[in-house]
Amino acid sequence: MLSRTTGLLLAGGALVAVAGGLLGSPVATAGGCLVVFVVLALHPEVRGASPVFRVLLWSGLALFAAAVVVHVSAWTDPAGLGVAELSARFQDPVGLDTAELVARFRDPAWQRAQFQRHLLVAACLTLGFGALAGAGVYLSRRRLRALPVPVAVTLLALFLLVLLPLFGSFTNVAMAAGVLAGGYLWVMRREFRRDGAIPIVAAGVTVLAVLAWQAADTASRNRPEPVEPGVFYSVAVAIDTGPDVASAVAVGLLLLAAAGTVLACAQLARDSAS
Repeated sequence: MLSRTTGLLLAGGALVAVAGGLLGSPVATAGGCLVVFVVLALHPEVRGASPVFRVLLWSGLALFAAAVVVHVSAWTDPAGLGVAELSARFQDPVGLDTAELVARFRDPAWQRAQFQRHLLVAACLTLGFGALAGAGVYLSRRRLRALPVPVAVTLLALFLLVLLPLFGSFTNVAMAAGVLAGGYLWVMRREFRRDGAIPIVAAGVTVLAVLAWQAADTASRNRPEPVEPGVFYSVAVAIDTGPDVASAVAVGLLLLAAAGTVLACAQLARDSAS
């Protein structure tokens, strides 16, 4: 059970992080995420777990924190974005003319630095997912039949979440999101009543797996490409001053999945030890 203070700290940190992702603030995003991860690491049930599971949970949280910090570190430098993101997020072109931008785009050292950053984020998310998934699967090994339904429902919910912008207006999107969230919570509540914390672990690990896969795909798309002499290069720059909904959703999903998985694993570890 979460105390009122712990719940407020988790909710406050998550709100700050999501708002930071929405507004493109690296300090708010990283700060809010770090608050959530520290509160989870210091939770009594996590600290009271056996040493093996405690190390796995702490390692997962530390790796997620590192992934967030590395990812948002590029937000302070618009030209530090990866090759595949140049045309999607370039909010402050002050001090960069076209010639300088193209020169940096063609610079092998710059391309290699961006690829290494994306690769580091993907590695941290993948290793963090592996740590929590290993703990969750081991703790659920006697009731593996409880895993398929939460995994399938979570994947379906994530797929439908991607399709929400197709509903057009903000009102339609909000209504569709409400229906999606309500249906998902109804199914997960039934699974929780039947199998306890195992469905929460399955759902959280599924979300973390999807986030890790997306990060790996981004790193793959930002691999350095050799610059061929005599080839014409064009760079498209889009200045978007609106809210970054995609980043806010990604941050919210990471925090929700990490919190649910860690707390559920800690509860399962406590139950297995008693």
